[in-house]
Amino acid sequence: MCIRSIARRLALPAAAAFAVSVLALGAQTTPSATPAAPATTPSTVVMTVGSTHVTAGEFDALIAGLPDQVREQAESNKRAVAEQYAHILALDAAARAQRLDQDPSFQAHLRLMRENALAQALIAHLVSEAHPSPAAISAFYQAHQQDFEQVKVRHILITDTATPNAQSKRTPAEAKALIDRIAAKLKAGQHFSALAKRYSDDPGSKNKGGELGYINHGQTVPSFDKVVWSLQPGQVSAPFKSRFGYHIVQVQARKTQPLASVQSKIEKALVNQKVRQEIQAISAAHPAHLNSAYFGGAPAAPKL
Repeated sequence: MCIRSIARRLALPAAAAFAVSVLALGAQTTPSATPAAPATTPSTVVMTVGSTHVTAGEFDALIAGLPDQVREQAESNKRAVAEQYAHILALDAAARAQRLDQDPSFQAHLRLMRENALAQALIAHLVSEAHPSPAAISAFYQAHQQDFEQVKVRHILITDTATPNAQSKRTPAEAKALIDRIAAKLKAGQHFSALAKRYSDDPGSKNKGGELGYINHGQTVPSFDKVVWSLQPGQVSAPFKSRFGYHIVQVQARKTQPLASVQSKIEKALVNQKVRQEIQAISAAHPAHLNSAYFGGAPAAPKL
């Protein structure tokens, strides 16, 4: 299958479609044993298609530019990659012979692809150059303690006919009456886990006694999150409503994740923050001036 048909079917740019086709070839072809070849240099021509010559350095650069998920396979099966690349070069030569490369639409598309590729290369370079110091990582950790707090929770869920995607046949009034009875049983000393296994409509936690494990701030819907973080370990909530139904929750423990366990997450956040700042600075240094007669006026600012 040629690269253009792959690109058309997958709606991918040619370079991405080439990577996909290389992956397919790598999965289907086993490298064969070949006799030892004489040593090559980057300037050695290793491939010729018509009047086009490709050197070892150029071919190695092509392999190095492939996405991570296919590069390793491509490196271990260069011949299959070369055969696929030969199809591309042959089609390229035929397209040039028909002067398709001079088509204004193609030229515009080529320009956009080049500009986008360079923009992505710059972003990748900025990411590689951003190295948060241990002090910066520690300062971020201290300033964002809430982000690393976790609470261990279990709950009992009762749904009704108004609950989205629920299979319950209870009316809202019946669901409210049932959750109130469960709350009374808890106050009377019955075990939370046993009641969750008997009554809860949450299939993911029911058989585990309502256990949800540790959750972070903002991980659940706001109504659930608000109640959970208002409780101390050992406390049980009063019945409350969310869009999933009626709940009773119990907080079992609270903890703050140690720096060592979240360091990579913090480093990624700091890298992203620095890269965003640098991109904003670049954009500010190269402001856009749009022709309003062609593009129309800027949209009005939303009313507050």
